[in-house]
Amino acid sequence: MTIFFDFDSTLVSKESLDEVIALALADSPDRIEQTEAVAAITDKGMEGAIPFTESVRQRLAVAPVTHQHFEAIGKELCEHITPRMAELCAELIERGHEVYIISGGFKTSILPVAKLLGVHADNVWANTYTTDQSGVLTGVDTDNPCFTDFGKSPVIEAIVRKNAPPRPYVMVGDGANDLAAFESDAVDHFCGFAGNKARTVILERAPRVAYTTSELRDFLFSEVAV
Repeated sequence: MTIFFDFDSTLVSKESLDEVIALALADSPDRIEQTEAVAAITDKGMEGAIPFTESVRQRLAVAPVTHQHFEAIGKELCEHITPRMAELCAELIERGHEVYIISGGFKTSILPVAKLLGVHADNVWANTYTTDQSGVLTGVDTDNPCFTDFGKSPVIEAIVRKNAPPRPYVMVGDGANDLAAFESDAVDHFCGFAGNKARTVILERAPRVAYTTSELRDFLFSEVAV
């Protein structure tokens, strides 16, 4: 079995890019209003109301962010791993299942958590960026398969072509871009995770929804890996 985990609001309880932008806005007099606006853009993207790439662009336009902001949030997110997700990942890996993280977030902020979860860096697929000499973000790698409006499907297809991990393939996540992997037949199973964010698109369209990590574990070991 190969499990593809979403990162934001799934493996961790936060939205990593939103946290990066909030840090960049720390000294702004309009910080509260700006961070609320960023969260609203995120929700629209996760519900599929606006294209994912547009969601990223709109959020990054709110404040100048740096590589140092992404690094700081990566360390902070290690304190916000969803309860019992570390134990679940350890059990999956111990039992010989392949675990990947696929995220529309940025790799710099994800790798510290992945290391704690025991997920190898090669199994982390996420967006990347370019910076100037002072570390200020100058652009997003638009050729990265994670920077797409077609959900996680292109990423999973790229992983399968490159590595041929064992079936069945399972996607776990909280957003429309995660659900797209199942609705496009890129994966065999999908479980929406609503333990941190209960999004309407998941509650209405996902074939299975878990509200806790224990429920997710039961799904993986009782309904998939049987």
